[in-house]
Amino acid sequence: MNAARRLSELERKLSNTLLVGKVAEIDEAKGCRIEAGELLTDWLPVLHGRQGALKQRAPMNVGEVVLVVCAEGDPAQGFIIGSIDADSIGEFNMVFEDGTSISYDRETKELRAVSTGTLKASAAVAAEISAPAVNLISTTAVNITAPAIVLAGAVTVNGTPLVSPGTSF
Repeated sequence: MNAARRLSELERKLSNTLLVGKVAEIDEAKGCRIEAGELLTDWLPVLHGRQGALKQRAPMNVGEVVLVVCAEGDPAQGFIIGSIDADSIGEFNMVFEDGTSISYDRETKELRAVSTGTLKASAAVAAEISAPAVNLISTTAVNITAPAIVLAGAVTVNGTPLVSPGTSF
């Protein structure tokens, strides 16, 4: 191979070492296809923050601008190292080594915490759960420990009214 051709090949590889493009397609199992100018890559893996004992995953979105590193300037050997813009929509997911997980789906606005052990929440001032419906489900017992318990509204036990609003025991 002559020097001019080798130099041209080296320049091509160098220019393809880093690609800035947009996510064109997403497949949970395969990764993402990236559109960078006229190029549409094959399925590329996505580098996530943590993949050891603590797993952290924030999926890409179609249209998201990303940076791709291509080994030897070959887009077929590339992988996505991160997003350039921070407005991605999708599910943030963190999985710990014992299977405990925290996830948030920005589309459905659902926050999930799943513990393989005990789930605790504490606050220095107050803790509040506010929703149209709150369900506490236990296979053994629900225990409430407090110096005082205030119930506002009708109290029903197994479908039988126990206390009506404005009455007391």
